[in-house]
Amino acid sequence: MKYIGWLGCEVTEFKSVDEDEIFVLFGMKDQKNLKKFLVEEEARVRMKPEAYEWHKFQCPTDKKVGKDFVREIETDHYTLRGRDHYNDYPAFVRYTPEIDEIVEDVEETEMLRILRHALRKYCRVQLMEQVGVVRLFFPIHKWEELQELYKRGWNDPSKPVYYPKAHMPDHVAEYFGAHVASYFHFYNTLTRWLIIPGLISVIFPFVRVHFGPEKAHWLDSGFGLMMCLWTTIFLAHNKHSLNVKLLKWGMGGNVSAVTIVRKNFKDEKRGTWLETCRGLLHWVLVITFISETIFVSRWIVQYRQQIFDNIDGTTWGMKNVDVAKYFKYLITANIKIVEMVFTPLSLGKHTKTQT
Repeated sequence: MKYIGWLGCEVTEFKSVDEDEIFVLFGMKDQKNLKKFLVEEEARVRMKPEAYEWHKFQCPTDKKVGKDFVREIETDHYTLRGRDHYNDYPAFVRYTPEIDEIVEDVEETEMLRILRHALRKYCRVQLMEQVGVVRLFFPIHKWEELQELYKRGWNDPSKPVYYPKAHMPDHVAEYFGAHVASYFHFYNTLTRWLIIPGLISVIFPFVRVHFGPEKAHWLDSGFGLMMCLWTTIFLAHNKHSLNVKLLKWGMGGNVSAVTIVRKNFKDEKRGTWLETCRGLLHWVLVITFISETIFVSRWIVQYRQQIFDNIDGTTWGMKNVDVAKYFKYLITANIKIVEMVFTPLSLGKHTKTQT
């Protein structure tokens, strides 16, 4: 039985194979009602890349040469519906009827959110599930797109080990939405970044046994330092790449935080020698302060060991028993001093974010 229900949806009702359950399928088919819901629910829609050209602007992309954005097609990466995938990043805006011609069709994940929210205005789905009127309330899968995901290696039990491609989260975002895809982005990025330290950790034990205790200790310290630097760089890279993906996917709520631009930001300085020199100076500061922390920590450890070797003596006019207790606070004091000096030098005078 098909009819247009009180939500303006096409509703289909049918029984299960054993006729012990009734399925009710809601489908948003009426475009007039759909646009009404888009306005009421403040739906987020993606602007057409061509709309920028119509208004004599350049659509942002992930590649820029000078002052011009370069739009490229990724030949090895297609959407689940077989469309070409470009490297552009058009904005997501709140839908209004006035901008209907310059925005793309609403994404299916956004339609599901709108329909679910509209249903809850008229009936309490969660309460209906609790009392047993409704057993399950869920979106149905689209078999063709799910099969396309399967062909591309997602959820394929015959491929337990495969290289995590950078574009796989885009496919997941297209089908499941940005919230699910953000997890897969982290998972894929972490897996790729773990390849090099993973290979080193496999080789490391075989190399370490050929060195004496002292050199082995230096090797352990070097490996630990490498992992500290690796962790810092990975976290910074993952945060940046995830923010870029959120812009691409139009993830609601977090996009506003991603797109905040400082008042002193000037796009024309991007890629200039001045910007490059400032970036190098920043890394010089980072390496300098990391080296200082390592040097001071090592000095504290060595000097504290000397105190323990002569625990009955005195240092700086105090008994070594008391000095040993105070020495552990020097590391904390060094961290606080480094933070007080490094933060103003690194961020400059623009340390406050205005919202």
